[in-house]
Amino acid sequence: QLKPGMERALIRCDTSPDVWSGTQLIGGAGTPAILFTNVPPRGATAALEGRVEHVRPAEQQVAVYILVGGVWWSKPTTQTPSTRIWPDGTFQVTVVTGGDDAQATELRAYLLPAGTPPPLATGASAELPPSLTGYPVAQASR
Repeated sequence: QLKPGMERALIRCDTSPDVWSGTQLIGGAGTPAILFTNVPPRGATAALEGRVEHVRPAEQQVAVYILVGGVWWSKPTTQTPSTRIWPDGTFQVTVVTGGDDAQATELRAYLLPAGTPPPLATGASAELPPSLTGYPVAQASR
């Protein structure tokens, strides 16, 4: 015995929209953008959260960098320098993984094509790698 209304959906072979593959364009056509939705306060260990717009999540990734003690570091780690974007366009990055990370004074996130190895920041420079110019960026200072 089907619930009321279900027999029509089954007979018509209704399908639901694709919300799981990450191939749907988030926010429609427009200039690609990356935004922060939650920036943890200085001293906190919470994750950085954000969302992207005007891109297909499966085709992009996020590279996050933090400025600690005047030098830049890749996050979450140099072994894993980028973060996947969920099919709904959101992402979450662990930015405090040790040392003085919780004392970061600036966070930057770049939207890069999936599969592009993000340039690494290993705490050796007060400047981010120049190859990041040209990619959409979100930036927060705290």
